[in-house]
Amino acid sequence: AGLKHQYALFLMSAGRTAVAAGMLDALYKAQPLNAGVAIDRANALLDAGRDREAVSAVTAAHQLWPGLRLAFSERVRFHIL
Repeated sequence: AGLKHQYALFLMSAGRTAVAAGMLDALYKAQPLNAGVAIDRANALLDAGRDREAVSAVTAAHQLWPGLRLAFSERVRFHIL
């Protein structure tokens, strides 16, 4: 995921969130246990306006890593609710 992940983050910072979200979707499918990809994917989904998918991604991340306090998850939940 290395360079593709970094490139997706670059695209997000350049305002191309829809493209980044698509890239992170593909990376997540290839590496569903990569916490960094999962977190950045949820953030990109939110920024791309894919709110329901973002909430699902946050929920899945909390199920896989219950001890991990995800700051972005609060951002997602406050944005949605």
